[in-house]
Amino acid sequence: MSTFNLTMATIELGALIWALQHWLRQKDNLALLFAMAILLSIVFDAFTNGIGRFMGLGEALETLIRFRMTFYYATMPLLIAISVLYLGYAGVGWARNKTVINSVIGLAVSVGAYQVIAYWDMALYPSCVFDVVRYVLEVHPDQACRPEDAGLGEFALSPVVPISAMILLLTTITLVWLTRFWWVTVVFLASNLASAITVQIPRDGILTYISYPFDGLLGFLLCFVAIKLYARRESTSTSMPA
Repeated sequence: MSTFNLTMATIELGALIWALQHWLRQKDNLALLFAMAILLSIVFDAFTNGIGRFMGLGEALETLIRFRMTFYYATMPLLIAISVLYLGYAGVGWARNKTVINSVIGLAVSVGAYQVIAYWDMALYPSCVFDVVRYVLEVHPDQACRPEDAGLGEFALSPVVPISAMILLLTTITLVWLTRFWWVTVVFLASNLASAITVQIPRDGILTYISYPFDGLLGFLLCFVAIKLYARRESTSTSMPA
């Protein structure tokens, strides 16, 4: 599974580089910039799960994973800002208001900073599943590196994560009806739902990593939709009569 995780990280990194190339041509596309930050956290997640076996348990790996988890918590509120920017690109009037945009971005960044402070000292415990060595919030009995580690900790997902995801989900449903790129948003909606469903599946054995491909796909589609909607806004603006 370490190879699987490193392969996922490589594919996701390729998607990130592709998105970066587009952002260099759309430098004021904030939705794409924020989407790349989220995709980077997904790349980092897969990478740390793949590299753990080579680093071994210890302070270095624990610190790396602690940074990865807090980075994830810091970027998740950006989904709210992305939602507003998407709607603005699709032509929703209030979502184009600079005061609204700046306020939402400020809120997202502030919540992200708070989560870094709140979760940096989270308790992490060693976990070994297949050949993957990592630190987690809760050790499932079949994933303990040592018998005495089984059952340690308690999984607690920040409430900001499901709230942000739900706002993004509602936004994609709205975009289906507002844009000519309905097929883009339908695919994005399906990916959102698949990711939400797989996260709820109990993590046992091979199912521990069932959501990872969907995480990468969702990160890629965040960037893809931002690129398409931004391009649509630009083409609409240039085609309007003076």
